[in-house]
Amino acid sequence: MKHIVTSIGTFRTGDLLAEAVGRYALALAHAYDSAVVDVPYLSAGGTLRRAELRVGWLVDIGIVTADGDEEEVVDPDALRILVDCCDELERDRWPQLPPEQSWAYWETVL
Repeated sequence: MKHIVTSIGTFRTGDLLAEAVGRYALALAHAYDSAVVDVPYLSAGGTLRRAELRVGWLVDIGIVTADGDEEEVVDPDALRILVDCCDELERDRWPQLPPEQSWAYWETVL
């Protein structure tokens, strides 16, 4: 079980979902973009709810491992959508540049 931590609250969800949200947020940030994701989570009372969270460029989120042996939140459809979106972004928006053209290389030669 993991928590997605945002400026509006903390959302307790499954490991795979939290990691997929984090991966998608990073892919969007690299593309200077943001999006809204629909994530199932467990409320403090244990009720399964859904949150729409903005992730990506200029949005702070964190993924934190929860203590205890709580039941995992599993939503195969939401997970598949997140993974597909990540795959598409990483394939289409991250050009493979030669080292001398990458920003990281450029900064090291200054």
